[in-house]
Amino acid sequence: MVNAATAPNFQARVDAALEEKFSQQQQAKDAISALSLALSGIPDSDFLTEYALAVSKVLDADYMAVARLNPYSNLVRSLRFVVNGEIQENISYSLDGTPCARAVEGNCCIITENVAQLFPRDQFLQDNDISAYSGVVLKGQDGNAIGVVVAMTKHKQERGFVSRTVLEHFTPRLAYCIEFTEKLDRYSWAIAHATDGIWEWDVVTGGTVVSEGIEKILGYPKGKAPHDLAEIEKAMHKDDLEGYKTALRTHLCKDEPFDIRVRIKNDNGQYHWYLARGQAIRDANNKPVRMIGCYTNIHDVVER
Repeated sequence: MVNAATAPNFQARVDAALEEKFSQQQQAKDAISALSLALSGIPDSDFLTEYALAVSKVLDADYMAVARLNPYSNLVRSLRFVVNGEIQENISYSLDGTPCARAVEGNCCIITENVAQLFPRDQFLQDNDISAYSGVVLKGQDGNAIGVVVAMTKHKQERGFVSRTVLEHFTPRLAYCIEFTEKLDRYSWAIAHATDGIWEWDVVTGGTVVSEGIEKILGYPKGKAPHDLAEIEKAMHKDDLEGYKTALRTHLCKDEPFDIRVRIKNDNGQYHWYLARGQAIRDANNKPVRMIGCYTNIHDVVER
C-alpha cells in the first residue's frame, strides 16, 4: 500500500513509465511509417535485402538476420545477414540453447540486456558480445513457423517495444516473399522439365519438400509414397544408391550436371527405372543453399 510519504515518488514513477510507454509507441509508429514509405515500391525479389538493410539502420542493430527454419532438424539458415549495416555471407546454426528457439516457441523474444549471459550455449552471442536481442517468428500460409527475423545489438536496447513492433509489422510480407520465391523456383523447374515428380531440398538445414506428384510418378497409392528424399533413397536399389550419392555430391561441389538413372522400389516391391535430375540454387558466393529436382519414369524405355 502506498502511504502519504511515498505517494509523490510513486506517482512520479508511474508518470515516467507512462510517458516512456507513449514515447515508444510514437517512435514505433514513426519508424513503421518511414519504413513503409521506403519499402513500398520494392519488388518481392529485392524485398528481403532492402528490408534487412533498412530495419537494421532504423533499429540501430549491429546484427540483423532474416532466417529460414527447418523444424525437423532444428536448424536455421539465414537468407539475409547484415553486420554493421552491410550484407554479409549467410550463416546457419542450431536453435538449441538460443533465444531464436524461444522466439519460435512463443512468437517473439525480446531481451534488452545481458542476453549472452542468459543463453550461455549460444556461441554466436558469446563470440560477438551481444547484449540485446529482438526476434519474432515468421509464419507461412498454413500458420506454421517458417523462420525468424532477428535484430541484435552490443549495447543495451532501450526501445524493446519499438523493436518488437517494427519487426512484427513486416512479418506477413517477409513470409510471403520467402514462400513465393521457393514456390516460383519449383514451378519454373516443373515447367521446364514437364514432370510432376518434383522435390526440393534445403542443402544447409536438410529440410525437404516432396510434391504430391511423387506418389504417381513412383507408383504408390495416395498417402503411401516416401515423404522425403531420405525415404526415397531407402527405396533405391542398392546397386544404384552409391552412384546416385556420388553424382549428387559432384553436382554440389563442382556444379556438374546431376542426371542419373536409378531403380526405385514401388509399393508392390518391384523396381522401376527413373531418371533423377536436379539443379542447385547457389548464393552470391556460389555455395549451394537449395536444390530442386525431379524423377521421371523411364522404365518402359529402359526395359525395351
